Amino acid sequence: GKIVGIVPASTAKISEIGQMMTGVEY
Repeated sequence: GKIVGIVPASTAKISEIGQMMTGVEY
């Protein structure tokens, strides 16, 4: 549920990748 600073339009995709890569919600 946190915003990083990457394309906000792909937050859903980044969230999934972030959870798998770092295991944290992006």
